Amino acid sequence: MATLSGQQIANRYSSLIKTANDTTLSASLVAMEDGAGNDSDLFIATGKVKVGTTLGIGTDPSVAKLHINAGSGQALTIDNGNASFIVGKGTQYSFCIGDCNPVATVGGGTSSSAAQANSNYISSNTGAHSGAGSMVIMNGAGTGAIGIGNSSPASGQIEIGADTAIHNIKMNLKTGSQAFDIYGNSETLMSVNTTTKKIGIGRNVVSPNSTLEIGGSIGAAGVYSALSLHNQYYDAAATMNNTVSEIQFRNQFSASSSDNKAAAVIRAGMEGTPDYPHGTWTSHSSTQNGYIQFMTTGAGTTGGQVRLTSAGYLGVNTITPKHTLDVAGSARVTGTLIAGRITQETEVYKLEEYFNRLPVANASIGVSTNLDFELQGTGTPVSAWSTNNGGINIATTTSSGDEAVIMPHADTNQTAWKNVPFGTTDTIIWEAAITTDAVEATAKDHVRYHLGLFLGDNRLEDNHTATHISDQAFFYYDSSDTTLPHQTDNTRWHFCYSNNGDDYVTKLNIGFQHDTTYRFRIEIDSNRLPSVFINDVQYGLTVVSSSGATGRTDVQINNAAGYSTSGSPVAMAVDTVDATTKFVVGDIVCDASGNIIGTVTAVAATTLTLGTITHGVIDNEVLYVFGNEAASVTAKGAALKSSAHFKPQIGVVTRTTAARNVDVHYQAISRTLK
Repeated sequence: MATLSGQQIANRYSSLIKTANDTTLSASLVAMEDGAGNDSDLFIATGKVKVGTTLGIGTDPSVAKLHINAGSGQALTIDNGNASFIVGKGTQYSFCIGDCNPVATVGGGTSSSAAQANSNYISSNTGAHSGAGSMVIMNGAGTGAIGIGNSSPASGQIEIGADTAIHNIKMNLKTGSQAFDIYGNSETLMSVNTTTKKIGIGRNVVSPNSTLEIGGSIGAAGVYSALSLHNQYYDAAATMNNTVSEIQFRNQFSASSSDNKAAAVIRAGMEGTPDYPHGTWTSHSSTQNGYIQFMTTGAGTTGGQVRLTSAGYLGVNTITPKHTLDVAGSARVTGTLIAGRITQETEVYKLEEYFNRLPVANASIGVSTNLDFELQGTGTPVSAWSTNNGGINIATTTSSGDEAVIMPHADTNQTAWKNVPFGTTDTIIWEAAITTDAVEATAKDHVRYHLGLFLGDNRLEDNHTATHISDQAFFYYDSSDTTLPHQTDNTRWHFCYSNNGDDYVTKLNIGFQHDTTYRFRIEIDSNRLPSVFINDVQYGLTVVSSSGATGRTDVQINNAAGYSTSGSPVAMAVDTVDATTKFVVGDIVCDASGNIIGTVTAVAATTLTLGTITHGVIDNEVLYVFGNEAASVTAKGAALKSSAHFKPQIGVVTRTTAARNVDVHYQAISRTLK
């Protein structure tokens, strides 16, 4: 560098760089200026230099505060023994590389005398700004720990996120097979195919054929557990009573999660006691007896079961099988049934009638006629052999209101069908089979059929409604509105049962057909609760009595403006009575005159939602239901009167000037022995 003389300095003084004061350098930063006193952005002091704006090394600093262009060389090397590099704000750090104590050594803070525990350290901490998370990669004492969204990963661990609302993990994978794989022991352990949306788990299941495919190999013959479901709770065993493990098979029919419904369920647990039928947990392996149960869904309710017990007993429609095969209900075998011995049930008293003699009017009964049943009714009912279907045919005469009814022989001590009590406390099972006429109009139009159990010798006659007999349990089909004053569905079978005048009428979910055989069954259990079956399919019963045969629910409209007709769903405000005790989804709501208002799609205590409104209603108007839906297909009815003694009857009524008839095949009734 050339030297300057005094004259040269004087001549070029304005272009020389000097400090802004005339003192020597000290620890305080002082700006550099030219001879004319113009400050620059460079500040110096003993042991430090500050650049006030931008700094370029090897380049014009036009893109950043610090711009380094090293060409083919290293852009930046930091070597002070610990190779620390820290970026921060105040006393908090944002980014750190090296063997450093980042919190204490950030600019503005004081250095820490504490020894740094970890080396080979990369750390970013957004706590200096938003507090949203952190990332740490370290070695040394951390044994290669990596934390993403976690500032203190456990030694030797990779930890992502912490227990905060903002720490969600989202991976945007490529489209295709093996978009995300997990490897171990030189093999693929899990593979995700984002195109087919399928996941493979196990040894090299890289092309899964199902939504979830599990594969594996034990390398030799033996038992391999591909999937284990473990239901555990670290508490007293008693708290696990009635606890089961389930696999659910579900279907979703729309974008709404509320349409996600279970179609079937596989359930497993420990065998229990009467108090805990689904499992009593114990810590003793000698008493851990397991079961597996298969269940299906009908009308939105999961029920119906097949259970296999630890003893090897298989129960169908019972969860407490006592035999190798225990069927609660009827069983049909179309092939050959091979049995070493057939033993008839000895715990019941049973009567069966296959009508090998014709029932006739009481006055005509003789040795050649049926001695257990007689034919009653208005007009002149007749009976004949059914040459097409087997059994007998009963028919009315041709005046509207004529009827033909099969009832137990009315004479004293003539038959057990009349004189043996079949009471509601006797666990009754009654069944019968009929076939409707082959001509549709004859079978369906201007006719009523009824069959079931009635109190004493009472007969359901032509003009009788469902309220006429105080205690009863019977099936019926009525093409008119006689049995109910305003029947809203004349296409289905109904079931009516009564307890001392409280009437319950259910619209069964089975339509009436001509030229069809129906097998009916009524079961009354030990708690006097009725269940009903048609062709061995159970149909649920309503437990709403206040509507019953009169239709009145006492639920009233609670809206000053009422509700006018609408083609869209309407949530009607109601009061006076909790609507959930009077309505279920599917009920047809009417006014007192039987005008249909709409069908229930949802129900709450003070809100009744209808799919549409076809007949307007006013404020405080009482709502009616003429024939209720059941809450589920397995719902039993309410308890029957404890002292009621039933007798069976089967009848047909004509509502026109043409005869109506029905084939009757058999009738049976049983009760428990006392």
